[in-house]
Amino acid sequence: MATYTFDPKVAASFTRRTFNLKGWLQGDTIIRAAATTSGLDTSLRVASTTINGNLATVWLTGGTPGVTYTISLEVQTGDGRDDYIDATILVQ
Repeated sequence: MATYTFDPKVAASFTRRTFNLKGWLQGDTIIRAAATTSGLDTSLRVASTTINGNLATVWLTGGTPGVTYTISLEVQTGDGRDDYIDATILVQ
């Protein structure tokens, strides 16, 4: 699980985390991507999730400085496969 940092005061209070699923897709296509966040509090929220080819991007807003959160991404493909990916993000 990779760890990323973001400052909620920068970029109009939004940040993104992009997941490149090219290797896992093996020619399949993403048809649905949904994300949730979890942590010591609920102030980091998913603003939206977008799909562009083999990339699933999670847009985040909020968060408490000094708190580490987990982003959980669920992806479904045209061939009916499901994958669950977690990443951590530290708000600074």
